[in-house]
Parts: sequence; structure tokens; C-alpha cells
Amino acid sequence: MRRFLKHQLVYWAPVYAWAGLIAYFSLSPLPSSQILISQVKAHPPIPAYYQHLVSYGLLTILLWRALENARIKNTQLTSVFLAVAYGALNEACQLFVAGRSSSFFDAFSNLIGSLLVQPVIFGYKAKIRKKD
Repeated sequence: MRRFLKHQLVYWAPVYAWAGLIAYFSLSPLPSSQILISQVKAHPPIPAYYQHLVSYGLLTILLWRALENARIKNTQLTSVFLAVAYGALNEACQLFVAGRSSSFFDAFSNLIGSLLVQPVIFGYKAKIRKKD
């Protein structure tokens, strides 16, 4: 039991925390002032697709790290699938949030973010193999 709790805290807590932050920011209703600004097509300081690339790229890395230490097979593919599925669910939930809208482009950005971090994971795995 103690080992399980340690594994949850060390490897899965960052996944839960990051996924929770993504949900908090993407499922919070926009204040009416921001809705008006978005209707005027004012751009946020960081474009939304960059936010999606970084957010879901990091989620993929955290998922891969947790799955790798759980000794799951095909961890890279599984981490991409889980991150993209979470992003799609998040986009679907945005349909029901005031001031938010669901976008295929956002979901596609999530997929691209998950795929862009794969060379980082490959590089890390190669570095670990060299040490062994």
C-alpha cells in the first residue's frame, strides 16, 4: 500500500494536477468583458494554439512518465491517445460553458502538441539506454 501511494504521489499527482489546471482554465466561463473582447477579435497575448500545443505537450510528457513507471506497454502511443482523448473531452465540455466554444482546430492543436514532444521522449529514452 505504501509503495502504491508513493507511486501515485511521485508519478500520477503531476498528471492529475496539470489536467486539473487545464480543465480549470478551459472550462471556466469567460467574464462578460472578455466575451466582448473576443467578439471584437482582439488577440490574447499568447495565441490559443500555442497554449494548446504547450499544455497538451506537457500533459503527454507527464502521462508518458507515469505510464513508463507503471510498466505499461506502448507508453508513448498510450500517452498520446490519453492526452488527445482528454483534450477532445475538454473541447466537448466547452460547448456547455458560457462564453466558450468547442473547436476542431483546438483539438487538432492538442494532437500536434502531443506529437511534437515525441522526439523529446525518444531522446530521453535513448539517453537512459546509453547509461545502462
